[in-house]
Amino acid sequence: MAFSRNDVPFFREADTVGNGSGSMDLTVNGSVSPVTFKLQPIGDQLLHLARAIFHIEISGNLRAEFFTATGPLTNGVQLQWWRDGSLYLDLLGGFPIKTAADISHFCYDVTPIVVGAGNNFWAARWTFAQSGAPIILSSNRGDEMRVIINDDLTSLVDFHVNFQGVIKGTG
Repeated sequence: MAFSRNDVPFFREADTVGNGSGSMDLTVNGSVSPVTFKLQPIGDQLLHLARAIFHIEISGNLRAEFFTATGPLTNGVQLQWWRDGSLYLDLLGGFPIKTAADISHFCYDVTPIVVGAGNNFWAARWTFAQSGAPIILSSNRGDEMRVIINDDLTSLVDFHVNFQGVIKGTG
């Protein structure tokens, strides 16, 4: 991604409000009612999303066929691009993330960290820009990224999704 001197890098967690002011803790129970975490342009911004970093910490052993320490998810985590209140693009192509291995379908860099005694975690980097182009969110189009939790993730120690990119003017 080419930078100009007017570009401003940003690093923001998905949160329940979308502007950085809501809860950023994805260890929620979305099994009865899905819980949505968002990233939205603030004001009149154009956000060029370069990548998303997923960080999931568990108390227990990491297993490729599990998402939590106890097993796979029933419904899975979704990542979607919404425009003016409607689904614009399902970034997972209808295949929600139900296991640790599932995320490797979309992210090249998936790193399990096993520390022995204590909690273990895995981190994954999905570089949209390496898939062809960054994702461009415009406030004028009502764009937002959504991370949707449809399962009970309260057994996780930590789960966050951090979006990184550049603010390139207004839009």
